[in-house]
Order: sequence, then C-alpha cells, then structure tokens
Amino acid sequence: MNNITIGIMQGRLMPPVNGQLQAFPGKGWEKEFSRAGLCGLDTIEFIFDTDEEYNPLHDDEKIERIRELSRDHRIKVSSVCADYFMRRGFLRVADEERKKNVEMLRKLTLRCDKIGIRYIVIPFVDESEIKTAEELYIVRDALIEALDGTKGCDVYYALEMSLPAERIVPFLKEAGHPRLKINYDTGNSTALGYDLASEIEQLAPWIVDVHIKDRKVGGGSCILGEGDTDFDGAFRALAGIGFRGPYIIQAQRTGNEAKLAKRYLGFVKNMISRSRRAYSSHSVSKGSFPLTVNREPKTDNRKPRTE
Repeated sequence: MNNITIGIMQGRLMPPVNGQLQAFPGKGWEKEFSRAGLCGLDTIEFIFDTDEEYNPLHDDEKIERIRELSRDHRIKVSSVCADYFMRRGFLRVADEERKKNVEMLRKLTLRCDKIGIRYIVIPFVDESEIKTAEELYIVRDALIEALDGTKGCDVYYALEMSLPAERIVPFLKEAGHPRLKINYDTGNSTALGYDLASEIEQLAPWIVDVHIKDRKVGGGSCILGEGDTDFDGAFRALAGIGFRGPYIIQAQRTGNEAKLAKRYLGFVKNMISRSRRAYSSHSVSKGSFPLTVNREPKTDNRKPRTE
C-alpha cells in the first residue's frame, strides 16, 4: 500500500521453535527474508531474545548480515521486539542484575543504530509487567540510563505496556525523553478490556509501532477477525492520527505459515483501506478523532498475557 508499512513478527514464516508461539527462529533465520518477499510483506520485526548462538543481534561482527539480507530481498528491518528483557529485565531483580540488563540494552541500541533499526520494542507484560508506582520509577531510571549511554543514536524505545493509557501518558510526560515512545498491541489491549480507539487517541503522540493481534476479552489469541478486538475502531483511530506503520502482524498461528501470513496481510490491508475511506468520507472537524480524551481512570484487576 502507498506509503504504508506492513510486516510480520520474526519467526512467523518459519516452523515454531520447540512449540513456542514466538521465538527467534534459530539457525535458519535468513530464509525468512525471501519468504516475506513472496508473501508481499514490507518488513520483519526482528526478535532479540536469549538465543546467543544464532541471533546476529548478539554479535557486533554478524549484525551487518541483517542489512545485507534486507537490501537483497527489499525487506526492511526497522524494529526489534526485545523479548530478552521479559526474562532478564529491570524489575524484581538485584541491582547488579539490573545493571547488567541495562548494559545489554545499551549494546543492543548501538547495534541497531549501526544498521539503521529505529525502534526497540521493550515488553512490560507478563513476567515483566509493571505492578506498582515504585516500579514505574525503576523502569524510568533504567531506560533513561540506557538512553543517556547511547546519546546520538537514532533509536527509539517503544514500550509495550499492560497499563491503561491514563497511567502511561503521565509517565511519558514526566520522563520527558524524546526517544521514549509506545508500541500499541491491539490484542493485549482487547484482553484487558480497554477501549482501543480511545487508548490510541490518548497515546497518539508516542505511538511508533503497532502489533496486530486478535484476542478475546480476558482470553487468548485468535485468528484475526475471530476474537473480540475492535479492529474497525482501532484502524479508524490510527487513520485519524496519521499512523502509517509499521503494522506488525503478531497473530495466532495454525501451521501453514505462508498461507496464513498472506491471509493476515489481506485482512490488514482491507482494514487500512476501509478505515481510511471511512475517515476521509467525514468532514474532519477539530472535534473528530481527538488526540486526548478526558475520562476517569479505571481500576484494572486482570492479568495481561501477551498471547
């Protein structure tokens, strides 16, 4: 689509690793570039996890191979999903461990900058979920430390958070760092019972990366279009804020990876086209698609799950 970037999470065009829904695809990771091209995708969101044997993002010498494959197959790599920090994170760990993980984030940032990757998605869900106000400050300090250690880099941290927008916005404003941004996950927000359109409007100035996923309220992942996700509302809100991607497909898997990826790509393209037609058919006034919404904060007692 014209000036719209649609991609897929790394590994979704390869057989699952040890039955996992999401993981770096291991030894055969290079094959995914040609497969993405055949599916008509624009980009792959790389995964940075604990696979140090094959993942080139762990090695200063091997990262150039990502750029070579990107160029050869015309598949962008503009973002990385850093699942590493779900398992080796900044919360509920000893100070020494936190320092090691901040240093790993600093190194990853420098490597991403070297090959032109602009966004590092850092998940704060599941085991890395932020549970208290004190933990918000711990996260802020850890991220600012990594950002201060990478001054001059054109790499942004896109935070994937289970908190409602009413809590995220004050956090981002208080942190006040231009390289702190937001990844918005349609499925996870649905599972938590959030109003997607309202959330997107509130988070509009910070959204740089969107994960496309369908889930049931309070439940797990579904085939796109079969869960409770309000895709019409979400895509209309994204059109309203002028978001052009990357839209990253991170939906349920069924086994036939390439066939499913093409189906999902068609779904996303259709939603984007429909939402933009709906948006452009209205005479947009100042009150349409507001960038901020005033509503009372709600208490959330449900546990988020990423898949």
